[in-house]
Amino acid sequence: MPRGGGLVIGLGVLAAFGGAIFLLVGLIGLATRGGEPKCGSTTMTPGSLCRSLNSGEDTTYEEMKTREQEAPVRQSLIGGAMVVGGVGAIKLWDARAKRYEAETGGSR
Repeated sequence: MPRGGGLVIGLGVLAAFGGAIFLLVGLIGLATRGGEPKCGSTTMTPGSLCRSLNSGEDTTYEEMKTREQEAPVRQSLIGGAMVVGGVGAIKLWDARAKRYEAETGGSR
C-alpha cells in the first residue's frame, strides 16, 4: 500500500461530507429564497439603504436583493465541487492502491 493513504482518504471524506452539507444548505436557501432583504433585523423596502457598521458603506435594496439571490447558488456550486473533489480523491487513491498491489503482488 502506498504511503499517505490515510491522510488522503480522510481529507477526501471530510471534503465530501463538508461539501454535501454545504450543498444541502445552499439548496435549502434556493428553495426558500424570495421575500425582502434584511438590513440587520430590519426588512428593507425598495429605495432604502443599508449602512455597514464596519465600513460605513451604503448598500441599496436592489444590491442586497441580488446578493441574497446569488448566495445560495454560489454555495450550492461550491458544495457540489467539494463533493466531486472529495469523492474523486478517494477514487484516485483507491485506483493507485490497487495498481500498487498489482505491481508488488500484494506484498508490503
